[in-house]
Amino acid sequence: MKNVLFLLIITTIGFLGCHKKNHCNSTNSSFNQLYESIHTNNPSLIDDFMMDLEVHAYTFSVSDTQEVCSIGYQAAPNMSSKNYKIVIIDSLSNTVLYSENHLFNSNNTSYVTPGISIKLLPGINYTINRIQLNWSPSITNTVGRVLYSNNLSIPFPFSDGNITLVSSNFYGTGSPLLNFGVPFIDIVFKK
Repeated sequence: MKNVLFLLIITTIGFLGCHKKNHCNSTNSSFNQLYESIHTNNPSLIDDFMMDLEVHAYTFSVSDTQEVCSIGYQAAPNMSSKNYKIVIIDSLSNTVLYSENHLFNSNNTSYVTPGISIKLLPGINYTINRIQLNWSPSITNTVGRVLYSNNLSIPFPFSDGNITLVSSNFYGTGSPLLNFGVPFIDIVFKK
């Protein structure tokens, strides 16, 4: 009887101690699903490394409260030893929520973990910027992965799951190009 009571107490403590952990899984993020969905539903769009401008950015919203747990990017060839600045801005208040320099792999998308908590709320547009100012000697060092159209514009907005892409912008060392394409800057939410 004492053994049964002991096991019952241990089992109860074990169940009470269990809780759902928030995980950060970059293998199939909301952004990545949306990017692939845009490409699948618009087969004329091209997924390639191009757009030699210093800033690649997109504006997005979320349908429910999210916390950013990882940010993914693929550096241009020869740029894996150069920092990229990642900036996330609350477009409503023009408040910078995150601004850090990171190194990214040039062979594939690599991920960094923000050193701070970044909470995103529904009903607010946010802009994520990938900035490369250390590109000398060649402006081609600013290229990045982009989903784009040969007619120089794609029809925003795009939605899938809990994320909506509202618009995009590319600028720096050239005229701004609004809604030219979708830059692949993966933003991963805690699950």
